[in-house]
Order: sequence, then structure tokens, then C-alpha cells
Amino acid sequence: MLQKFLPPPLLRPFVKEYWLLRLGQGSGVPLTMSPAPEQCLYFYPRSQPQPFDATGKPMTSFNTMIMGQATIGNTKLLVPDGYCMFKILFQPGGIYRLLNVPMTYFANTYEESTAVLGGEVKQLSEHICNADSDAEVISLTNEYLVRQLSRSKVAALPIDAVLTQTNLRMQTLDQLASAACVSSRQFERQFLERIGVSPKIYQRLLRFNQVMNLRKQNPTLKWVDITYHCGYFDPNHLLRDFKQFTGVVPSGFDFENAVIY
Repeated sequence: MLQKFLPPPLLRPFVKEYWLLRLGQGSGVPLTMSPAPEQCLYFYPRSQPQPFDATGKPMTSFNTMIMGQATIGNTKLLVPDGYCMFKILFQPGGIYRLLNVPMTYFANTYEESTAVLGGEVKQLSEHICNADSDAEVISLTNEYLVRQLSRSKVAALPIDAVLTQTNLRMQTLDQLASAACVSSRQFERQFLERIGVSPKIYQRLLRFNQVMNLRKQNPTLKWVDITYHCGYFDPNHLLRDFKQFTGVVPSGFDFENAVIY
């Protein structure tokens, strides 16, 4: 069962939600991960999932990790029985602002959180493992993040408001830069620091994520209808994005065993 919790008002400019997922039965087969526009801290209080790369080779697993913006969805994840995942889902640019970590280091990769953020996040992970209730998990996390906020030296800039706009993918680079009160070159630099990938790639990912969710909710919907509903000029543009973000064409993607959100 997936539960979602809101952070306190003080943290909402930085943190979007907390996700707590518990599953009694594992996946049985590795699940294909469709790239989503997000940056997160993950904690696994029980057994860890096993990731695999595009060739099927097992990858290193950690009980807590920081994950940057993924733009390639050809990795898979085997979920064990008795699975429990706690995720801090940050606002776009939230990790950079709150934890002062440039997200270019984590584009299409992940690292053990302790190696990046130090012993305090390791202590948080241990506390989460030993927590007696969901409320305690949330309280411990809030306390940790508020401490990080008190130490943060990254000032809020106009771009931080731009990144949370719901129509971000519909605007040109010049329009976004103007809203952020900087030149296009400065905007791209600030964007890379906060998101880890270029504005153009991120906008394409936002639209592709809409495609995948629409297909998940309406599995019988024709691809040509999905194409135009999501704002593509023609099916070839969607096919290009599908290949880039999943490594395969639509007919080769295993929607039955995929994680899409």
C-alpha cells in the first residue's frame, strides 16, 4: 500500500511529498523503471530491492540512496517480499537548495546517501529502521530536513519559482529565462545545477511522462491518439522520445511489468 504525506509548511518550498510504500509480496520478476521527472532520497528499512542495468547485470544496492534525474528507463528493479520503501520526493531543485548538492553529479545515476551527505543521514536511516510508527518516521525526517534548512546557504532565486510552474514544458527557453530574470545562458546554468539535465531534455521528459501515464491509464488507447493528446507534432517525434527515454520502441516496452507514475 502506498501512503503519501505532506511536509510541514516550512519545508514545502523544498519537499513535495513523502512516500511510504509497503508490499507483502514482491514483484517476482524485475520491473522496468520508466523515467519520471523527480529527484529523491530513498530509504529501505527492511530488505533492499535489487537493481539491474540494461544488460541484466546486477547493480549495487544501498539501504539509503540519493537519486538524480533519470532520462534513461532501461534499468530494472526486483522487489523482494516484505518490501518497505520510504522516499523523500523533492520539489524541482529542492535537493540543490536544501542540501547544497549540484544535481549534475547525479543525472542518470544514484549514490549511497551517506557518502554524499555524511553521517547525519546515516543516523536518520537507522532511526527510520527502528521507528515504531509512520508518524515517527515523518517526524524524524522533518527534524533532519529542518536542520539542513537552517544550515543551507543557497539563496532562493526567481528560477526556483519557475521550476514549479505547471506549464513549464509549454514555454520556450527565452520565456523561462525572462521569467527567471536572467539571460538564456545563465538560466541553463542555474537549471543544470538544480535539475541535472538541460531544460530542453527536462521538458521532453515531462511530456513523455504524460504519455506513459496516459498509456498506463488507457491501455487500449491508440498511439496516434496519445501522440496528439500529449502535444506531439507527429508519431515520429513520440517514437524518438520513446527510444531515447526507454531504449526500445513502444511495442518492445513491457507495460505489464513496468513502474510508471
